[in-house]
Amino acid sequence: MPHISQKQLSKKVQKRISQQFFETLYDLKSREDFIGFLNELLTETEQLMLMKRMALIVMTERNIPFKVIEKTLHMSPDTIARYWKRSKTKEHKIIMRRLNKESVWGELCDDIERALLFGMPSRSMKQRRRLGRPL
Repeated sequence: MPHISQKQLSKKVQKRISQQFFETLYDLKSREDFIGFLNELLTETEQLMLMKRMALIVMTERNIPFKVIEKTLHMSPDTIARYWKRSKTKEHKIIMRRLNKESVWGELCDDIERALLFGMPSRSMKQRRRLGRPL
């Protein structure tokens, strides 16, 4: 978990920094600039944390079982449950609207599930229907 200083910024300073940060992100014109900016700004650990959160959001939205998510992403059940609860209150609607346009995430979830279930008995038809998977 990232370390955050216990010394709080004033609300005014925090707001100005936040506005400048998001304005800077918005102004990046190319994919290369955006990737370069994030690579300069975030450590590998911070990038991995954000990537895992996105994958978690997609996997919870696709109703992938918590145990599968836990084993795949190496996340705690508490973290998974927290994001699952947030997804039920539609807090991830912007993320999901964007990710639903990119079928790569759905394919990735399918690949993960196939890899984890390889060699296990196949699911019953009732379970597959509940999860919205093809029979």
